[in-house]
Amino acid sequence: MPTKRAVNARRRWAREQSRSATFACKGKCWSGGHAISRPSLKLDGRGSPRYRPVARCSTSSPPFLSILLSAAASGAIVLVALIRRWPALPPVRPGAGSLGMPGWCWRRDPVPVPQPTSFERMEYSVSSPVYTVGDFDRRLAFAVLSRAAARGHAVDAQAVIDVVEAADRLGHEQAHQDLPALARADLGRAYSSGARLITPDDHEWPHAHLASVRAVDESVVPVALWARGTGRLSELVHRAVLVTGSRAASPYGCGVAEHIAGDLAREGWTVTAGLAYGIEAVAHESALSCPAPTLAVLSSGIDRPAPARHAELCLRISAAGLVISEHPPGAAASRGRRLACHRLLAALSTRIAIIEAGRSSDALQLARWGTRWRRPIHAVPGPVDSVTSVGCHTLIRDGAAALATSAADIIRESDQDQSESRTRR
Repeated sequence: MPTKRAVNARRRWAREQSRSATFACKGKCWSGGHAISRPSLKLDGRGSPRYRPVARCSTSSPPFLSILLSAAASGAIVLVALIRRWPALPPVRPGAGSLGMPGWCWRRDPVPVPQPTSFERMEYSVSSPVYTVGDFDRRLAFAVLSRAAARGHAVDAQAVIDVVEAADRLGHEQAHQDLPALARADLGRAYSSGARLITPDDHEWPHAHLASVRAVDESVVPVALWARGTGRLSELVHRAVLVTGSRAASPYGCGVAEHIAGDLAREGWTVTAGLAYGIEAVAHESALSCPAPTLAVLSSGIDRPAPARHAELCLRISAAGLVISEHPPGAAASRGRRLACHRLLAALSTRIAIIEAGRSSDALQLARWGTRWRRPIHAVPGPVDSVTSVGCHTLIRDGAAALATSAADIIRESDQDQSESRTRR
């Protein structure tokens, strides 16, 4: 027989277990959505507690309360989302729906593709006040050839002269049947982003700069150029200095690029560069802070700047100067397109200034293109133990570039070249 003390201890233990196993309210608890009773406590013949099996209850709230709380939370989330999106929503009006949606729904209408007359007004707003349907046909043909060149199709000089016939011939080929539709889409995409297509028919086409390039190699002259900005291309390239260098620039190189680009901009020269990190980005920033217009050449589509972190810088350049690309809108940057961008940069500049270039830097490729197009090249020396200045030192040592320590050296040699050309005349 167990003692009375042992029986009382077991009863206390049973009561504690009963309290911890249930969450009761007047003898009831919620477990999985069903109300169950507290377990009844009985003692067997030896005084040990005996239980009927009871499911373990959770301490969660009743189901109707959980549903109410979740509905309130969902409503709050939807309300916050609507409040944040309110400024971007179009006005509600009858018949504003699209694609089978009702007229009162919150849905954006698709951007309408402009008609040919809209393209003509957009394209000739900078070039010429006169436009006809025939001009639009030629502009569309140039867009077709630009799309074909982006695919790697060789476009000769005769195709640029007979552009409509060349585009029509390409459109009838089996491999290029989609080119006319893609060209119209490119023009619509450029129109919606505020860009334009510059062709050899326009007054702002840089005939003088590209003539020297065509004399060496006709195959590298771009068919047309996609542009976005307030500047005129022919005026910007008249006194354009290409400032380029290493993407992984040192603080020394960034400081030199800032001083040279700023001094060139204040003297009335157009700072021309790509949109890469390092020296080129610093050159654009320095010239824009003067303020002065700059010219940026992209290795991607005009509406897809690369790198993406420089999208805001690209907008600032287009607001003050001009951003151009020989690739159609939507084209992504690649290694081959970056090399083609170097060729166009060298062709559209009157001289080249290289600030910091490693042993295998892309700036050396630019120097080779500049030598081929007979553009004067200047290199800024750096510390003798600097890895980022090895390319500049090599160019200076081999006589491929003139030594320059400031913008005055570049401007002085330019004035000397102009005086020599006048003397020869």
